[in-house]
Amino acid sequence: MIYCTHMHALRISRSVTQSFVERRTMFVFFVALVGAAILATIIPGWLPLIVLVGAGVITALAFFPVAGMCLLAALMPMSGWVINFGVYNWSRHIPILNTIDAPAADFFALVLLISYSVRLLALWGIPGREERPRLAPHSAVFWLFLFVQLLSVVFATREDALGIGVKYVLRPMLFMYLMWVLLPFTIVRTREALDRVLRWMYGVGVGGAVMGMISLILGAAQGGWTRVTPFALAGWTPFGTNHNLLAEVLVVILPIGAYLLHQEDRPHVRRWLFVGNALILVATLLTFARSAWIVLFVECLLALWLMRDSIGRLPVVRFRRQMVGLALALLLPILVYMIAISTSSLVAGSNDTRIDLARISWEYFRDRPLLGQGPGTFLSIVADTHVYVIEYGDPLDAHGMLQKIIAESGLLGLITWVLMLTIFMLYGWRGVMRARSLPEYPLVVALFVAASGAIVYQIFNTSYYSGKMWLPIGLLLVGAHVVVWKYRESKSFI
Repeated sequence: MIYCTHMHALRISRSVTQSFVERRTMFVFFVALVGAAILATIIPGWLPLIVLVGAGVITALAFFPVAGMCLLAALMPMSGWVINFGVYNWSRHIPILNTIDAPAADFFALVLLISYSVRLLALWGIPGREERPRLAPHSAVFWLFLFVQLLSVVFATREDALGIGVKYVLRPMLFMYLMWVLLPFTIVRTREALDRVLRWMYGVGVGGAVMGMISLILGAAQGGWTRVTPFALAGWTPFGTNHNLLAEVLVVILPIGAYLLHQEDRPHVRRWLFVGNALILVATLLTFARSAWIVLFVECLLALWLMRDSIGRLPVVRFRRQMVGLALALLLPILVYMIAISTSSLVAGSNDTRIDLARISWEYFRDRPLLGQGPGTFLSIVADTHVYVIEYGDPLDAHGMLQKIIAESGLLGLITWVLMLTIFMLYGWRGVMRARSLPEYPLVVALFVAASGAIVYQIFNTSYYSGKMWLPIGLLLVGAHVVVWKYRESKSFI
């Protein structure tokens, strides 16, 4: 009798608490909407409607943050989809706003951050429903890196270093950590949520691969060489117009696709996943991006080594005798074509550009070896190098994160950057090692391989401060934390 009375009281308490939660949450969201409506009445043009729609989106995302994270993961590969407020009629005459342009994923990440902050505020102090923001593992090492960047700004001698440096530290440096590491780590708290995020990212990757294969039918070519290249759809370029922009996405998504295939039991879904993975692999090879080929090789070696105990049970290996000959027959002409492109004048010119950019980076590093020229100043440095401008035209950013960092923030910047990446990857590696006997082991392996591929690619490319590199790292931290700590807490776990 006492037990029944206790359970009844507990159910009443939960009901009252839940009702209170809903009322408080709706009150906060109602205040936000009313505030947006009042703001909208004093602003002319299309902006009022946009403000109201934005408030509605923030409200919806506050209720469903994981769905927002799925959308953000889907938008991340589409870095070519840039929103420029300077070209819209309703915003081109608004000061400051008309100077803002960024990928759609960055704007959505900011909206998601705001909406999740609203959610935390609405649930704050409510017993049993309160959510607390989580700091990503070893966040101190990022703040150390950011501190060094601020020191570089303070002690820089270039006239433009202060204005450029402060802005660059805020975005992309601080932005990359908040949006692509801290936000996923805070929102994605379960294995199921992580799988949903990965499926959305994979779907966009398959779409990019399909677009790339269509480009071959349309006769896409760069410098006279036919290769997989993203193209515009009625003026919309979700993956940009350069083969490297697509390749650096596909090499990260391929390990995720392999994991989804490995975990899927339904035969008809497995067939579609196999086709999707094959499309991604072939499209990546046919970009003929040298960096992509290097990353694929590294990822394959890493995945084969980590999965060596179960490699014999993979479906592909069961048909290895039939497939090896077919694979070699298909790869041989692709390899020959790759060699032809690599020895062409097009690639020779690209090599010359990279070498000269590396030389410029080295010379300016020698000029200020400890703290560099200041964050974000590399383009200005190249523009000041008149020989480069005469030879190649418009200045380009450093084609490689190491050249970029040693020129802009010197030896201290390089040390803290490498330290940060090493500690983050070590956290993921410990997760891999401790999950070896768990069913989630393939998940952590896939995330580790994807993050490793993203880092290796940016040794040769320019997306080192974007979600293309940092979302895979953030998801690796999520995977290591969600999977490993759920089953095996350990004091020795980093």
